[in-house]
Amino acid sequence: MLKKILACTLALFCLTASVGCAKTNSDTAAPAQGTPNNGTDYTVTPDISFDISGKNIVDLSDGTGSMEYAFDASMSSLAEHASLIVEGEICNIYYTAVEHNAWTQMDVRITSCIAGEYAPGDIISVYTLGGYISMKERFSAAEIQDFYGNLSEDELGNTWLLDLPEGVALPEEGQQYLFFLAPSGDYLPDGTYETLLGYANSLFTIDDNGYSNEFTDVTFQRDALEQCAQNENADL
Repeated sequence: MLKKILACTLALFCLTASVGCAKTNSDTAAPAQGTPNNGTDYTVTPDISFDISGKNIVDLSDGTGSMEYAFDASMSSLAEHASLIVEGEICNIYYTAVEHNAWTQMDVRITSCIAGEYAPGDIISVYTLGGYISMKERFSAAEIQDFYGNLSEDELGNTWLLDLPEGVALPEEGQQYLFFLAPSGDYLPDGTYETLLGYANSLFTIDDNGYSNEFTDVTFQRDALEQCAQNENADL
């Protein structure tokens, strides 16, 4: 019953995503200490970090609606709008909240930089919409009183929400992807990056045949991506 109530309520909060909110500059945080393989650590620590262990998780993926984007998820469109294209491994994950929405911070150790100024071994923080969030962070005190006033403080404190904007499982530590990124919007920490079109559309698995995205069914080869990235840089 709680899941049904939450899903119906959150249907009113359907988000519309676009790239218009990205910063126009590419300022990065000051480098921290070097990593063991001589890379530089550019990561940040979020102000809010959720520990979901032992919590009652309510999956909201059936009630969040569909996302709308400013452009399609083709290789050429992603390369055109990305200021940073890298291969990398997720070495750390934080579940956090920004303006009452669930966000996931992925610290990514770069293994190959296709477009951008980073080197292999550098670690950056990447934000994407979706993740786990507490009810008290997701809803205002008035909303909790109006819709969930029947829940005890213990129930409120132990009930956490899983928000998957596209209904696709969240990335996990240890996974390796090709990332299409842009500098984060002003609402996110300085020096971080944001996935274009959400993680479901802009994270591509890597194999001997190139890159692929199971959500969009888009596939392409590295040489095609490198040529496309070079063409975009030539137009700047």
